[in-house]
Amino acid sequence: METVYQFSGVLWEHSGDAPWVFITLGVEHADEIKARVPRSGGFGSVKVNAQIGRTEWSRSIFADKASGS
Repeated sequence: METVYQFSGVLWEHSGDAPWVFITLGVEHADEIKARVPRSGGFGSVKVNAQIGRTEWSRSIFADKASGS
């Protein structure tokens, strides 16, 4: 069964030699995902499918101790 989380947030860029763009998942969704989904990837990641508008892609999400997300 597929679970869909819908949220909004601000994109932020981690600068460096290979910059990445992130969005921080709301803590309420993060807590539910931590409780329901076993972390299986590197660094305790969870594989997800993401969508913004009509654009969809596969990615991983990671826990962030600093934000609690």
